[in-house]
Amino acid sequence: MGVGIFPEDYGMPHGISAFITFLFGGIAVIIMGIRRGGVYKPLGIAMGIIALAALALFVPRVQTPLGIGGVERLIAYPILIFFILYGLSGEKAG
Repeated sequence: MGVGIFPEDYGMPHGISAFITFLFGGIAVIIMGIRRGGVYKPLGIAMGIIALAALALFVPRVQTPLGIGGVERLIAYPILIFFILYGLSGEKAG
């Protein structure tokens, strides 16, 4: 919500909101994968680690062949893909 309220031209509020979203998104993917088990365990751990590693490159603005936008996508896409796959799995809440 914070990333939408504070667009990129707002500077620090946007950056803090994005960092919190990306950090806890990666952590959530790892925890969800471990709790679900099966194929979701290695998938969740791998996708969470990819997202968190990319976040570690993104924060200090490390130059990669992907560029800053590519690194940002490398953070967001594994989280979103895992959430979609998890949602399609038919896991019942509770």
